[in-house]
Amino acid sequence: MKIGSKTHLIDALRGEEREARSKAIDESYDTFTNVLGLEKMTEDSPDHREEIAVENVKEKVRGILGINELLEIRSFIIKRSVEFARKPA
Repeated sequence: MKIGSKTHLIDALRGEEREARSKAIDESYDTFTNVLGLEKMTEDSPDHREEIAVENVKEKVRGILGINELLEIRSFIIKRSVEFARKPA
């Protein structure tokens, strides 16, 4: 809820008070990293590059949702189905 409300505030402050908008962005980012259990990155962080940060967030969300486990189950079911379908009658 906090992330959503800060996002609306950030949008509302677009083109206006730069300091207030920057503060809202920082607060939203802090809440987001806290929810995902990530460390806040600084420009000195080795993972600061945008593409690395995005991949880290995607992997964390996949872990929370159990996507990797679901993919393993899906692969198992497909493999077993193919084996069954190829069995001579």
